[in-house]
Amino acid sequence: MTAAAAILAQVSNTIAEITGNDIEEVVAEALFEDDLGMSELELEKVIRTLNKKLGINLQLETVLSEGIEDVGALAQMVAEETELG
Repeated sequence: MTAAAAILAQVSNTIAEITGNDIEEVVAEALFEDDLGMSELELEKVIRTLNKKLGINLQLETVLSEGIEDVGALAQMVAEETELG
């Protein structure tokens, strides 16, 4: 498994845990609001959980200002954060 695939899996699993969506629904192309029914509060909880698990410091404001709306884009942003250390 590549590092990018591992991060996508971690992001997907975290979203599924917090939202109650089936893991099969939480694919890279899934839109937070339209496909997964996520609220901004749930997205913030996902980000906080990923920060804790991965030792990164991603902010909800950054995710929203970058226009991140799907699982794959969030995973990419998380991957970039982990590389920055």
